[in-house]
Amino acid sequence: MQAHIFAHGRVQGVGFRYNVSGYASGLGLRGYVRNLHDGRVEILVQGSQEDIQKIIYYLRSSPGFSQVAKLDIDWEEPLSDLSGFRIRF
Repeated sequence: MQAHIFAHGRVQGVGFRYNVSGYASGLGLRGYVRNLHDGRVEILVQGSQEDIQKIIYYLRSSPGFSQVAKLDIDWEEPLSDLSGFRIRF
């Protein structure tokens, strides 16, 4: 499974990407997290539906100093298999 997630709120400059990366890696998810120019953070995750649901719950908890106001989530079929989980700059 794959989910393409966009996080809105205070999600840049507060360590959000590092928290997400650590949690996703701990679950064995594959994909990436990156800041967007409009203030949102993009998260692409591949893995089991159960583990993706766990990271969605984690994102909604506003990890660290973030304040997640809204998540846009699109469930997709993976176009390619990603390896590991990375922070993209």
